[in-house]
Amino acid sequence: MKKKKWALCIFAVILVSCATKTLYVPVMQPAEINLRGYSNVAILGIRGSSMGDRVTTSVKEAIISSKHLQVVEREKIDNVLFERGFDPSSASQLSNLVAADLLLTGKVLQEDYDENMDSKKKTCTKYDQAGKPHNYECTEYTRKGSYRFEATMDLVDVKNGSVIFTKRHFCKRTKETTATKETYSDPDPPEIDKNALADSCVTEVSEVFVKAILPHMETMSADFKKDKNLPQLEMGIKYAQAGQWEDALAQFEAAVAQASSTSGLKGETKARAHWDYGLALMFNYRFEEARKQFKLAFDASGGNQSYLAEMGRCNKLEADYKKLQEQGVVSSGEAPATAPVQ
Repeated sequence: MKKKKWALCIFAVILVSCATKTLYVPVMQPAEINLRGYSNVAILGIRGSSMGDRVTTSVKEAIISSKHLQVVEREKIDNVLFERGFDPSSASQLSNLVAADLLLTGKVLQEDYDENMDSKKKTCTKYDQAGKPHNYECTEYTRKGSYRFEATMDLVDVKNGSVIFTKRHFCKRTKETTATKETYSDPDPPEIDKNALADSCVTEVSEVFVKAILPHMETMSADFKKDKNLPQLEMGIKYAQAGQWEDALAQFEAAVAQASSTSGLKGETKARAHWDYGLALMFNYRFEEARKQFKLAFDASGGNQSYLAEMGRCNKLEADYKKLQEQGVVSSGEAPATAPVQ
């Protein structure tokens, strides 16, 4: 029994000395298309159904909130089209009449819902007053509903009438409810909320379209490591969690310095210092320095591949950062603003 207690104590000490703290860091991501040079967009909408109208509203609200583009009121565009008798697809005819560089339009390709009911025989069990089980045949009914929604979004250059970007997305949502019936008069499976399925698809399609044309925030996980021999690591993690990245970087850098100058420290302890410092550098867009720290963590650990693998994400973030510069979201050497860390 004593041996088991000692083993548990040792295990607890190990957990305390090398615990991992996962933070969720908001990171700016580039749009799929570079709209730098365009100032105004006229939103004609995703046509074809009320669901298309809802997607249009969501996209419009996101564009207005982003402040990357000015939205020309739809009413003004409709008035011009009506008065002049223009075809909405002939975007170039509007270039001298409305203050818009782009037209956003699209259509609903598919919107349908189907529902069916299946049944299968099964064995049910009842218990009498004495608690004795009795098996009997019953029927399990399953109601299954499927909602499908597909739409396209086009961006048209008003000056020349060319489509500069197209995005197409398909969404499917399913829901099942079940009920076991002993007699025909027993209740059927609960009704399926078709509207909830449709709402979910509208949200998904809207988000896909918005992310395609606007820079946006996405959350990335970061597994920071603590070590009892380097208290600066835990302090740095707390600063990072508070969004105070300069202070976090200072603590992690101090941990690296102490790890390098202290004899007798295990290689894994040194690796944790380099790792945390590398993560903080990466999320502050100092990519070359971050890669160096990941390599040092790999070497200090004796070849722990997970440290080296982070370079792939670092390279992806660097490529995204260059796109953000091209899209005019950030200037060279400037880190995009981030929301508080979770």
